[in-house]
Amino acid sequence: MTEKSSTASEALTADLQMEAEEILSEVLERFPKYRDRLEGTTVRLSGRLTSSAGNACPQRRQIGLSLPIFSLSENRGEYRNTVLHELAHIIAGPKARAHGSEWKSIFLELGGNGKRTHQMRARGRHRRHPVQCEKCNESLEVSTRLRNSIAKGKRDYLHVGCGGILICHEETDAETGGDGETTKPATGWIEELSKKWRQGTLFRFFSDT
Repeated sequence: MTEKSSTASEALTADLQMEAEEILSEVLERFPKYRDRLEGTTVRLSGRLTSSAGNACPQRRQIGLSLPIFSLSENRGEYRNTVLHELAHIIAGPKARAHGSEWKSIFLELGGNGKRTHQMRARGRHRRHPVQCEKCNESLEVSTRLRNSIAKGKRDYLHVGCGGILICHEETDAETGGDGETTKPATGWIEELSKKWRQGTLFRFFSDT
């Protein structure tokens, strides 16, 4: 990366960070009833999120936003909605079902569109797939090989952060950023949880930091 492009990337990251923090401040001002739930929430831009537009860890009150996706000008119109999407996860809390009715109600109240997936393409080096910890609801991204291993259900992969089991669901084109790969339709989160996919070795989860 040249010095000029590096400077441009740093400036873009700073702009996105500032915008996200302004949205957080706006939500805190508009919805005082949620201030206690949002207190201490941090926002960070991640270069490792290449299929998910964002993720959230309600337990740590931390949200991550995709730099590869939002570095594309065509996706900037969805940035606010994505920030609200992740803030709704923080407000709903670690005990709420991911993308369940409580989360959706909060998301809509904040001004989001209520949808759990996106159709944005990303600028990323490698194809990544979203998986979720069924205990703390944190979203993580893994390689195709690991995602397939989780989906086969032969072993337990545990989230080191809380010890919960990692589960995944069939990805639609919307969830993978519209990259043109053929996938099966999503079966729904409730159905996937009921399957209780179990996979038996420890998964060392990587943070975005």
